[in-house]
Amino acid sequence: GDFDGAMAQYLSTIGKLEPSYVIRKFLHAQRIHNLTSYLQALHHRRLATGEHTTLLLNCYTRLRAVDELDDFIRWEGVQFEPVAAIGHPPP
Repeated sequence: GDFDGAMAQYLSTIGKLEPSYVIRKFLHAQRIHNLTSYLQALHHRRLATGEHTTLLLNCYTRLRAVDELDDFIRWEGVQFEPVAAIGHPPP
């Protein structure tokens, strides 16, 4: 399938289509780059939940996208609790 083309279409549905539908489609298809783009767009449009943040951080980690992760953490528009996003307090 044309996953890149599909993602371009799904990006235009943000705010209209339930994000979990899109996330499931791209998780099952193992299309982490597309999923990361969608999750970034959800955050930029301020429609992301805590679960979306956790998933985005996991995507960055799996992709070893250190620069993107750093930019996200330093982005003033993002609101998240690092401990909650990671899932457990540090030792």
